[in-house]
Amino acid sequence: MRLLPVLGLLIMGTYSVYGDIEQLVDYEQEETESESPSFCLISSDIPSKPSVFSGVGFRTQIATPQSQPLEEPIEHHSRFQIGANYTHASIKIHDQPLFHGNLGGAQGSYEYRPWDYLYAGVNLTWKQGETEGSNQKRDLVSIDAQERIGYTVAFHRNLCFFTLFAGVGYRYLSHRLKQHGESAIRFYYNEIYIPVGFLSDYFVKPWWSIGLNFTWMPQVYPTVKIAPLKGARWILEKTLGNFRVEVPWTFYFTKAQKYSLIFKPFYEYWEDGHSTAKMSNGAPLGLPGNDYNFWGAELNFAYSF
Repeated sequence: MRLLPVLGLLIMGTYSVYGDIEQLVDYEQEETESESPSFCLISSDIPSKPSVFSGVGFRTQIATPQSQPLEEPIEHHSRFQIGANYTHASIKIHDQPLFHGNLGGAQGSYEYRPWDYLYAGVNLTWKQGETEGSNQKRDLVSIDAQERIGYTVAFHRNLCFFTLFAGVGYRYLSHRLKQHGESAIRFYYNEIYIPVGFLSDYFVKPWWSIGLNFTWMPQVYPTVKIAPLKGARWILEKTLGNFRVEVPWTFYFTKAQKYSLIFKPFYEYWEDGHSTAKMSNGAPLGLPGNDYNFWGAELNFAYSF
């Protein structure tokens, strides 16, 4: 019976010690949490699991790279171009052999083309060369002039440009037909037409743009004069299927985009109609029409301001 008071004292002492230890641990945890730092790490390598250190929190954020938008081109209202051209010509005289040959020449142009405003342009192209057929040769001279007016639209953060235009064109074509054992015959074609089409450009890089141009060229007044028949000028049938396609590649030398080099591959189809003249008995004079296929390229130096 004497052991009961002793056991009671031991139990009360044990609860008292345990309570003191528990209060001490709670105090240390509160002090540790109040002094614990908070880290903000920008990294993709930090694991998402909690840290093994008590009271220290980690917040992770993944930084993703963002693409920079392309710089807008610099607006210039006017541009002069001058350069050289090469053309491979295929000429089909109706009901006659095919002629092939190479032509070379030069061209120049001026354009007024501000953004979202009226467009105006003039250009002049000259080319000359020799084509050969079956026991025949044709020396060809071509001079083409155009005057255009239209409107230019800029869009897609001023990286794309689209111009619609119409105008007046004039083409001079000279043929000098040489046949073995016969005198040369000259044909002088003078044709007025209406150019209608569009110009387009897209800036791939600040120093490089690529485009697509199309021109439809229906004739309104085509004539031909033949050298042996002095003073005779024949009216030809109008043709409507003439067109030209160009793919200009423009490379800018400076950040100001004032100086550039333009490489322009092209394809052109042109047709001279047959004669409409008739003799007194109603029989046609029989001058056949011509089909031209021109493949080639221009290389121009341009100055914009």
